[in-house]
Amino acid sequence: MFEKCPFCNSNNVKLKREIVSPLNNKKYFHYYCKNCELEFFTPLIFENVYSNEKFNAYEYFHKGREDVPEWTKNVISILKKLNISLKNKKILEIGAGDGINFVAFKKEYTILNTNYYVVELDEKSTEVCRERGINNIINNFFNKQILDKINTKFDVILCFEVLEHQINPKEFLDTCFELLKEDGLIIITVPNREMSFHKYKEIPGDIPPHHFLRFNKKFFEKNFKNNLVYVGIHRFKNKTIIGTCKVLCKRILKTSKLWYLFIPMSLIIRLFDMIAGENLIVILKKNKSENHETPVPN
Repeated sequence: MFEKCPFCNSNNVKLKREIVSPLNNKKYFHYYCKNCELEFFTPLIFENVYSNEKFNAYEYFHKGREDVPEWTKNVISILKKLNISLKNKKILEIGAGDGINFVAFKKEYTILNTNYYVVELDEKSTEVCRERGINNIINNFFNKQILDKINTKFDVILCFEVLEHQINPKEFLDTCFELLKEDGLIIITVPNREMSFHKYKEIPGDIPPHHFLRFNKKFFEKNFKNNLVYVGIHRFKNKTIIGTCKVLCKRILKTSKLWYLFIPMSLIIRLFDMIAGENLIVILKKNKSENHETPVPN
């Protein structure tokens, strides 16, 4: 099949594999772009898989989580190391889910409710956001049309575990830059596609129509070198040996009953994950007088 990269529009792409998604029984093609380092699945057709609670995560969102996600804890740690404060900043969170990040950041910094905005597609999640005290809620898909609904600029834009869901990543990031003030920051977390043994650890949620895109450090280093404040890999501290064994066992043997057979492999994976990391944290800065469109490699 002939495809172009949805980020840099290059046709220098390589087909990695074909899959049939168990989420909707449709065929998808997994590509790697040699030009910009993005991996993506086609067809890039959005399906709303959030409200129907096909994934346990969204069921938890609709109830309102109490535990702060690992990536949020890691972001807070990095911001402290970089001496970046969110105190009194005007913040937009894209894909806010149940608003748990608002709770976490408000605990760490002085953030006024009036200065915190969210864009969230899932109506059930927006109800929980309101219960948490978030008043500025835009229940809408995030694309360039959102500019007609938001008439302010932000100091910080948060995109936690959101970018990998997009079908038009360039338009998404261009719109983020358009909504930023000069010197404003975009803080991104995404799964690291170079995590150890990704082939065996792949879960249904990391395929379309849930996740369409896969990133590594090279993608951000190559395409945002003039905007890059920070990019780093991080691992999740709360992962258990038994949990990893069950995932591997189910992936390979189609059952988790024999999970104990995978203890040696799980220990090796834990060791490699300490090196490769499971999550990327990226901080981008909008430079003064800069064209808001994201750069693309030649």
